[in-house]
Amino acid sequence: MTKETSEAVYRFIREYIEAKKYAPTVREIAEGCYLSIGTTMRYLDLLGARGCILRQPGRARSIALPEEDSEA
Repeated sequence: MTKETSEAVYRFIREYIEAKKYAPTVREIAEGCYLSIGTTMRYLDLLGARGCILRQPGRARSIALPEEDSEA
């Protein structure tokens, strides 16, 4: 896992949310970053562990950025 790829995944999520006002799916992240679903999941786990994103397991489009959590 590379720092550049984790930054690209985070940037994709941030820009997607800014543009569409809702979170991308894992499949959309994978396609947008040219990754497999499994690799994307590992990067999401890493970003979650670092506190860069918040997720609710079992819910679609549940990715949020920490500063947005208070708005929801």
